[in-house]
Amino acid sequence: MKILFLCGSLEPGRDGVGDYTRRFAGELIRQGCSAKIISLNESPIINRVAEDWRLQHTQHDQGTAVPVERWPSSIAWGLRENAVVSVLGEGRPEWTSLQFVPYSFHSKGLPIAFSSMTKRIARRVKTKWHLMFHELWVGEDAGASCKHRLLGFWQRKMTATLIKEISPKVVSTSNFFYVKLLQLIGCRAMLLPIYSNFDFSGQIRSVLKQKPARIGVFDSLEREELGRQLLGSVRAREESNGVELRLIGNVDQKWKQLLEESGVEYSESGFVSDDANLFDEFDACTVGLSGTSIFRLGKSGSTAAMLEAGLPVVVGDAGWRPWRFPHFSPPLPFACIDSQAFANGISPKEMRSPAPKLPETVEKLRRIFSDL
Repeated sequence: MKILFLCGSLEPGRDGVGDYTRRFAGELIRQGCSAKIISLNESPIINRVAEDWRLQHTQHDQGTAVPVERWPSSIAWGLRENAVVSVLGEGRPEWTSLQFVPYSFHSKGLPIAFSSMTKRIARRVKTKWHLMFHELWVGEDAGASCKHRLLGFWQRKMTATLIKEISPKVVSTSNFFYVKLLQLIGCRAMLLPIYSNFDFSGQIRSVLKQKPARIGVFDSLEREELGRQLLGSVRAREESNGVELRLIGNVDQKWKQLLEESGVEYSESGFVSDDANLFDEFDACTVGLSGTSIFRLGKSGSTAAMLEAGLPVVVGDAGWRPWRFPHFSPPLPFACIDSQAFANGISPKEMRSPAPKLPETVEKLRRIFSDL
């Protein structure tokens, strides 16, 4: 089976969807398929001359060579369209998998030119389309501004039109909330949870009974209210033993500002150079905090990384609630625990060894592709 992936950027460590796509393609190759990736909207390489703009080289995942092309955002969409058509015509992949995030193809989240290009490609070349929605439209939280509601309206219309025009054989997304949103526009999507972009295979998690508790933070923070909810649950549970917060990797400034305002002491790992060192950071913690609301938890690669390293994760719902589905309560992944339950002394389920999700996720989609 030959599969062509399309995404926005493949800058290693700088684009989560690009890292996800590289890992997916690498695992497909290990499972006997042929895979290639084209990143259609690269900012880091915009200075390449027009005659040589199709940068072709090899990237690697767990030692597996992945052929890629990286195309700069400065090139006209018409030229990029013709180049995609050329690749599809020459390589003749059975499947074309579009890894979609609106902001990957337009800085304001309205990728009109990209969507028009994709629809023209679908008319010009015969291929089976797979759409993976990593992000949908904005404005779905109860506290969204009028500006975001309006932007979300147009993003939703654009998404519905894209699906209608290219008629994908398979649509997938990362969490139950997005599945429900896609149902609103008449699209039936399968759940394909995000896996970790890091390889922890062969690692063994230690059994820790550490006092004070060491709490790991590896996720960006969606809303300040969510951060306060999570910190409150940790304090309620560990008040007598004390708490040590560990910021792992390049954590965003929202967390740091909140911790300083709350008077919580913390330490920082700084940039973590490789997967083994990242696992050691997780292994030294007793529990992690997810800065992503439980309603969209499945889209968080950082949360997936903590879980796959065997680190239980505390999650919350403050600051972001869906206005369309006020009673919606998604199931939590194994070893995740609600902040209120954690505050009340309930312990999360323990995982002793890393549990990589990449092979089974890729095999699941590969089998679906093979059957269509």
